[in-house]
Amino acid sequence: MSYFKPLLTALAVAFALPAAAQTITIDDAYARSSSMGATSGAAFFIIENKGTEADHLLSASSMIAERTELHTHIADANGVMQMVEVPEGWDIPAGGTHELKRGADHVMFLGLKQPLLQGDIVELTLKFAKAGDVVVSIPVDLQRGAPASSMVMGGTAAPAMDHGAMAGGMGAAAPMGGMDHGAMMGGMGMAAPAAGNGLSAPVILLTPFVRDNADALNLNEAQRADLKAWLEKPNARAVVEEETVALRAELRAAIVSGAPREARAALAEKIGANETRLVMFRSDCVDHWREVLSTEQFAQLLVLAGVVK
Repeated sequence: MSYFKPLLTALAVAFALPAAAQTITIDDAYARSSSMGATSGAAFFIIENKGTEADHLLSASSMIAERTELHTHIADANGVMQMVEVPEGWDIPAGGTHELKRGADHVMFLGLKQPLLQGDIVELTLKFAKAGDVVVSIPVDLQRGAPASSMVMGGTAAPAMDHGAMAGGMGAAAPMGGMDHGAMMGGMGMAAPAAGNGLSAPVILLTPFVRDNADALNLNEAQRADLKAWLEKPNARAVVEEETVALRAELRAAIVSGAPREARAALAEKIGANETRLVMFRSDCVDHWREVLSTEQFAQLLVLAGVVK
C-alpha cells in the first residue's frame, strides 16, 4: 500500500484549501530522510500568516508514519545538541513567518511506513488554532543540501544537525553534530573527539590555520586563489557525517528492538566504512596543503597548527 499521493492529485489538494486557511500559506516545502532504510524522516518549510491576527501551529499529522511530531534542537548543559519534541507547537505572528529548517524547528516523521524516495509527494496536515487544518503536499527532495549558513565550506566544519539521528523513532533524543574544529585541544591542530555526534574527530586539522594565517605564511596569489576555491568546495565530509549519524541511530534502534544479527552487522559495517572515509577526508586535506605550499610554508603551517614544535 502506498501512502504517497500522485503528483496531480497532490496539486489539486494543495489548491483546494478552505477559505479560512488561506490566511496561512506554506512555502519552500520539502521532505527528506537520511537513507533508504531510515525509519524516520522530516519536513521543512516556511509558514506565513497573512492574517491580521496571530495564529498557533498545534500539531501535524501524516499517513506516511506511525507518528508525526513537531520537533526542534536544543543544547544540553554540556553544549551537545539534542532533538526534542515540541508538543506545545509554535506561534505564528500576524503578518509574520515561522521557518522550519534543518538543525532547528521541523516536522518529524517517526516510524516510516515506506521509504521516502526522490520525487514522492507527502501529504501533511497542519492543525492551526484559528486557520484549522491546512493540507500541504510536500515533495521529497533527497538531493537538497543543508543551508549554507549551517556549515563552513571546504571541509573545515561538521554538518548541521539532522533529523536522521533520531533513534529509529524510539523517542530518545540523540546527540547531534557539532563543529569539530571548535573542539581543538588547547588550540592545537589535533582535535579532541567530537562529543556532539560521536564520530571520529580529525587527526590533524590544517585548513583553518591556512585560512587564518595567509599573511604569516606569505601565500602568493595562486595559493590564495587555491585557498578560496578550497573553502568554497561542497562539504563532502558533512554529507558522510550526516549519513553516519543516521546509521548509528538506526543501529541503536536495531539493537534495542532485537533485529537480526546480520542486519545489525550490516549497519555496523557501513558505519565502519564511513568512519574510515571521514578520517581519510582529513588526511587528503593534509596532502592537499603539502602539495600547494612550499616545503618551508608547510613546515611553518605545522608549527602554527601546533602539530610540531
